[in-house]
Amino acid sequence: MRRSDRNFTKIPDGKLGIIALEGCKELGKTIDNYIIQWRSETYKDFKDSVACDGYLRDTYLLDASCPRFGSGEAKGIIRESVRDMDLYIIVDVLNYSVTYSLSGRVNHMSPDDHYADLKRIISAAAGKAKSINVIMPFLYESRQHKRSTRESLDCAVMLQELLNLGVDNILTFDAHDPRVQNAIPISGFDNIQPTYQFVKSLVEQCDDVHFDNDHLMVISPDEGAMQRAIYMANVVGVDVGMFYKRRDYSTVIDGRNPIVAHEFLGDSLDGKDVLIIDDMISSGESMIDVAKELKRRNARRVFCLSTFGLFTNGLEVFDRAVEEGIIEKVITTNLTYQTPELLSRDWYASSDVSKYVALLIDTLNHDASISDLLNPTERIKEYLEKKNPPAILPIQIAYYAGLRIGETCGLTWQDINLEEQCLTIKRSIRYDGMKHKNIIGPTKRKKVRIVDFGDTLTEILKSARKEQLKNRMQYGELYHRNYYKEVHVKNRVYYEYYHLDGTQEVPADYKKISFVCLRPDGSLELPSTLGIVCRSVSKRLDGFEDFHFHQLRHTYTSNLLSNGAAPKDVQELLGHSDVSTTMNIYAHSTRKAKRDSARLLDKVASNA
Repeated sequence: MRRSDRNFTKIPDGKLGIIALEGCKELGKTIDNYIIQWRSETYKDFKDSVACDGYLRDTYLLDASCPRFGSGEAKGIIRESVRDMDLYIIVDVLNYSVTYSLSGRVNHMSPDDHYADLKRIISAAAGKAKSINVIMPFLYESRQHKRSTRESLDCAVMLQELLNLGVDNILTFDAHDPRVQNAIPISGFDNIQPTYQFVKSLVEQCDDVHFDNDHLMVISPDEGAMQRAIYMANVVGVDVGMFYKRRDYSTVIDGRNPIVAHEFLGDSLDGKDVLIIDDMISSGESMIDVAKELKRRNARRVFCLSTFGLFTNGLEVFDRAVEEGIIEKVITTNLTYQTPELLSRDWYASSDVSKYVALLIDTLNHDASISDLLNPTERIKEYLEKKNPPAILPIQIAYYAGLRIGETCGLTWQDINLEEQCLTIKRSIRYDGMKHKNIIGPTKRKKVRIVDFGDTLTEILKSARKEQLKNRMQYGELYHRNYYKEVHVKNRVYYEYYHLDGTQEVPADYKKISFVCLRPDGSLELPSTLGIVCRSVSKRLDGFEDFHFHQLRHTYTSNLLSNGAAPKDVQELLGHSDVSTTMNIYAHSTRKAKRDSARLLDKVASNA
């Protein structure tokens, strides 16, 4: 959702003020710049209104700080008026890089220190600001959200304390357990997921990731992360798996029961890219253990996505994991402090969430709903469709040649004779659920047939060939080649499909194959992908509610018959009949008759 898409119906009742506490000054500046830019573009629409006073400012950041005495004691100061303001206070409780002097010693600020400063600033603004809104990306004490026996319940106490201080709304990201909001059931509390930002960052970092069941799977590293993993998987349309941790409850190490094993629940990972998604990377040991288990199960690449990257045990463990090929990439947000060392790592990518936060603030200040911002499903689908445009070529081939979905995907350039305008159908692609692989096999009736086509499809195929050559030049060594492997099992032979880019070593038993229906990166358009495209069409386009790929074959048949084609020629083109039907009824069908029938499609296209 872009700012230009927001249809605000009113000028804000309260002037906007933003206070970025120590530890998130840079994030505050970026947010401020976005809002200044947006409001300078919309200001002209109502600049003459009295109510517009203070709408456009040079900056919305207020001068505020929490200076400390030599003893370590502090006070909150706001050096500007906050009267009648919608005040948004941003705090990063995890930024340990901020220091202060304590009895002549340098002391790093802890989460407790940041939280204390937040309360000081709230106290300074209480009773004056129109509303006080706290943006706390990492929820303070969120890991202490439940208790057993005689333990503190710190997160719930914190929320109640903020409410008592006069806070109207609390915005946090990916709370460790969102049920903690039950501690303040009648107050504003929004738990925000940066799912859209993760998908965008992943595509930008690795544009060869395919968002379909054949290539990708989302993994929850434990039971607690299952909900966010299910959401991610459902949005991008892939399967989900889960590890659950078996712990030794007879032992306590560093305040926790140690993990003794990771058990996996889910489908085959063989050859798939995997996304491990969680709310935080603390030490990283658990995530690396999960990644090792995934690689042991033949996962192709492992990507770690986490809202908060803490790396409490340093970066060396991830350096080793990357060197050993266990992890491909780690992506976290910029909502918490990132060390220069972390930002310098090739394996790390920062997902910028500042624009998203700015849009939330701007929308709330206009008293508009943020419900669509909190649910990014449509934005993610729209983004992926732009990055992965619908598979037009196989649809065109099916329409003009009447091929089945597996036959279309299995078509190679060697099967096509552009001079004679005919193609040979002798293989089909299908997904074998038992083997969890895409299999190259014979056609439905295990019969080779020749299908003629007209000038329209000829030009489409010539254009596709040129486009593929251009893509190969642009992608370079990252362009994928397609291969098959012959497999012998119990006197049976079948062929497994694979694709590798130029940087990957090709096994000796892999044989190259030149498919026609390719993605921009050279990998094959699979039947599962085409199925997703067709379902998307059926949902989005009026009049196509029941559309599916096989309908193209029906249309092909109807077009030929309605324009005078002989039924026997049509059935031969389609390969509908079994052997006896073909032999008894259509034995005298000639190549010329079939070719003449196929030419009728050009007539249909020209009259459409």
